Amino acid sequence: MTCDGSCSDVRPATGVRGPARPRFIHLVVGIAGVAAFLLTGAYMAFHLDHLQGMPWPQRSMYRSAHVYLLFGAVHALAVGAMRPFPNSPWAARLVLLPVALEPAIFLIAFFLEPAGLMLSRPISRPGIYIAFASSVGLVILLARERGSMRSLPPCMHTDQ
Repeated sequence: MTCDGSCSDVRPATGVRGPARPRFIHLVVGIAGVAAFLLTGAYMAFHLDHLQGMPWPQRSMYRSAHVYLLFGAVHALAVGAMRPFPNSPWAARLVLLPVALEPAIFLIAFFLEPAGLMLSRPISRPGIYIAFASSVGLVILLARERGSMRSLPPCMHTDQ
């Protein structure tokens, strides 16, 4: 869609399309998280002998930590691929940074929690809460930005 000239194709100084750097960081973190997911799968297959003969609590902890790692990676990829990307100055600090940290939290939890049989999940639990809070924060942030976009001329909307 092109502008009909009513706005002279002028974009605000802050840029409506959103910052490229946080988007890139989230995509890199997400891809690295998926790679870590594949490597931890190989670790379970070859180093831990497919978790055979392992007590069921420890075995289920390895499997769930493995899935949490994939969840954190996919969450970071989804945020990185999101359009329109949040343009708020506090978004990167309050909402986007925790999403970028999720795969690292879940990777640390993968190696520490099952080995120590930490059934209370002292590392994964905060990661899950961070994922939930950042998702809710992104929804609120995008809803607020969508509401403020209604006052912009059609050629300045980022969802084109």
